[in-house]
Order: sequence, then structure tokens, then C-alpha cells
Amino acid sequence: MSYSNSNSYSNSYSNSNSYSNSILWYSFLFKAFIISGIITLLFGYYTIEQTSVNAYRTSFIILDIGMAIIILHIFLHNKIKHALMYSMPLIITICTLSFMLYLIHTNTDILSTVNIPPSYNTFFYMYLICLLIQLFILYNVISTEEFQKYGKANMNSMSYIFYISIFNIIWFYFIYIILKYNITQGFTTFT
Repeated sequence: MSYSNSNSYSNSYSNSNSYSNSILWYSFLFKAFIISGIITLLFGYYTIEQTSVNAYRTSFIILDIGMAIIILHIFLHNKIKHALMYSMPLIITICTLSFMLYLIHTNTDILSTVNIPPSYNTFFYMYLICLLIQLFILYNVISTEEFQKYGKANMNSMSYIFYISIFNIIWFYFIYIILKYNITQGFTTFT
């Protein structure tokens, strides 16, 4: 009889241990996508022309996939109302990353030359700074035990990500206008 009690204890312990291992695996996966996205962003910043364009393209794809997995984790562990509330800033960030990926893809010929408009660089670097701040906040959110176990995020941190996403939408709009009309003069007046 005592053998069966110890056996049930070991079974419950192994089930609990496998659950914590899956949490560690998810946590590692989230962090790996964010860190690799940041590394490729920095690689794109320090390279030139076509290499830089390809690095930004790769980084945005990696970050899109990583944030999609984080959103999936949120939806698997929460009711729909709470899941939407926790994941809406990330959905907006995925949209801006996807649109930026589209802009980079459709304007590769402009961006891979040396004649990049100076105003493009200004707004693109503002976009990247805001994106890096968002990723830093998101990394801190997914590092908490509450997020790893229950998929719950700190609402203050998620609201910061949301507000920074609004700035990223503004920077994206300016970048879109610059690339659409190929304004190479920057902020000069036309006479």
C-alpha cells in the first residue's frame, strides 16, 4: 500500500515537472525570437545597402513570428476578453512590422542604393528606436513567472507598448510618404 502512495507521488511530481519544462521551453522560445530579432536589427543598422535591407527584412520576419507565438500563448491561457486585452498592443506591433516589411520589399531598389532620402533615415531610425523600446518592455513582460505560467501580462507594460505603437504608426506613415513619392531632397522646399 505504501508503494502505491509513493508511486502516485512520483507520477504527480513528474507531471508537474513536465509542465514546468514546457513553460521553460516556451519562455526560451519567446526570448530567442526577440533576441535574434534585435541582433538582426543591429546588424542591419551597422551594414550598408543590400545587406542592410536584407537584415531588416529578416529581422521583421523573425519578430513577426515571435510575437505571433507570444499571442498564441496568451490566447491559449486566457479567456477571449482578457486575451484580446493583453494581445492588442502586440497585434498592432505585428501590423506595423508587416507593413514595414512590405515597404522594404516593394522599395528594395531605392533602399539598396546609396541615394536613400535623408528624411527616410531620420524616420526609419525613429521607428527602430521605438521598436527597440517596445521589444525591451516585451522582453521584461514575458520574463515574468505570471506570464510564463498563466499568460497574463502587466497591463501598464502593455499600455506602454500600445502607446509606442501609435508613434510607430506615425513614423511608418512618414516613411510610406517618403518612399511612395521618392522624395530625395528631404525636408527642403520646392521652388
